[in-house]
Amino acid sequence: MAAADAGLPERAQALAERAVRLVEEPRSIARLAELRARIAFERGSVHTAHDILLSGADRVAELDPAAAGLMLVDAGRNAWQLSDPRRVEEAAARLRRLRLRPEDGLDAAVDAVEAAAVSLNAGPAGALPAMRPLARDARGIERGSYGLRINGAFVAGLVGEFETQRQISVALVEECRTLGMTGLLPIAYVTLAGAELYLGRFRSAAADAAEGLRIATDTGQPHRTGYLEGILAWIAAVEGDEDRCAGLAVRCADHFAATGIANGLAWSEWALAALDLSLGRHTRALDRLEAALAGPVRHQIQAVYFAPDQIEAAVRAGLPDRAKEPLERLAEWADVARLDWADAVLARCRALLEPDDEIFSAALRPHGRPLERARAELGYGEWLRRERRRRDARPHLRAALETFQRLGAGPWARRAAAELRAAGEATAAPAASDRLAALSPQELQIVRLAVTGLTNREIGARLFVSPKTVSHHLYRAFPKLGVSSRVELARLGPDLDPDAAT
Repeated sequence: MAAADAGLPERAQALAERAVRLVEEPRSIARLAELRARIAFERGSVHTAHDILLSGADRVAELDPAAAGLMLVDAGRNAWQLSDPRRVEEAAARLRRLRLRPEDGLDAAVDAVEAAAVSLNAGPAGALPAMRPLARDARGIERGSYGLRINGAFVAGLVGEFETQRQISVALVEECRTLGMTGLLPIAYVTLAGAELYLGRFRSAAADAAEGLRIATDTGQPHRTGYLEGILAWIAAVEGDEDRCAGLAVRCADHFAATGIANGLAWSEWALAALDLSLGRHTRALDRLEAALAGPVRHQIQAVYFAPDQIEAAVRAGLPDRAKEPLERLAEWADVARLDWADAVLARCRALLEPDDEIFSAALRPHGRPLERARAELGYGEWLRRERRRRDARPHLRAALETFQRLGAGPWARRAAAELRAAGEATAAPAASDRLAALSPQELQIVRLAVTGLTNREIGARLFVSPKTVSHHLYRAFPKLGVSSRVELARLGPDLDPDAAT
């Protein structure tokens, strides 16, 4: 276990295989099975990991139902990511047969696995009520219980509670860094970067995904690598970096071909469609998303989250009939989710199909997802300008432009600027890139730690790099930030939260 936590999967696997031949005590056999499954999953052998977990749970079910339950919960999560309803149902059925007690603390996790089976067979809306408690329970765990907390963060993303997902993940990353648990850091960064992406904290998401990708590559975790590349591809799409988006999306899809994890394929297809949409290739974006839904991506939560892109692509391509199905998909989920951001995004989609002041106003309610709100401002401003209400249009277009520029969403900013000019307002030249935008992801990570007062050695220990590497990155970052020493860096204080304004 120590070798796996330290990011040494090959050594951990060799030790576990030796131990299997020596250990006879059921609880030890179960712990070894859990470890072997974790290593198999992280290295891309997802079906093998599932089978190991089921077998291990059987061995310990009578003696330690709680240990068996944890293994079956992990098996259910893994099968979800394969978009494999049969395997999820199998895990759920075995959980029901266990003699679990309330004091085992697994009730919410068991409900979430059963809900995952419902989601894969009948759609995600019906799974929401049963999944939520696991995310909220995990938020209350301060230390340890890594499996439950990781599952809780994962489920928080499935139910649209992104701030909860971020809170759990921040604590996990900090704890893993402090304890030197390199092997668990990539999955913690997966859930953290995903939450930050949905919350519009793109610079933080890119920095954390890049750090997770570096560690996943170093520790031989191809599944985590593919997922993190998908997040980075999506961010590149929003920024309009076509070459980077395409390259990352291809690698992400290659990981799906090797592991069968549908999450990676969902990110790949969504990133490429988001790029097409931002660059005005609406029919191409629509075709791509519809094709993705014909495969395992239809079972993943991204199928709900990219429905607004599918709707907008259909409307802008002049094919509103093709917006009907994704609108129904989004509306069904939003009606059960009862989240401010989901209601606002649904209102924006309805306003694109049937423009109306009241519906657009509902789309502009504050909800913590700045990119989505800016897209509502843009859509409202465009409609007002077409209605010859140019004076009314300008404040909305101006707000959209400012947010897009702050987020680094270049193609969207250019479109908002063009609309603002058409509405009769000369737009200023785009502001020079802010200082933080000039930093590389690793420079940003190091600067954020340096401003807290940590030494180069302490920062290196947190990020698993040498003090010399830390010094090199600070030397490169100082002129970009307009400072020449750590004293000046400390004075920047809150300005070093790259997404504070979003």
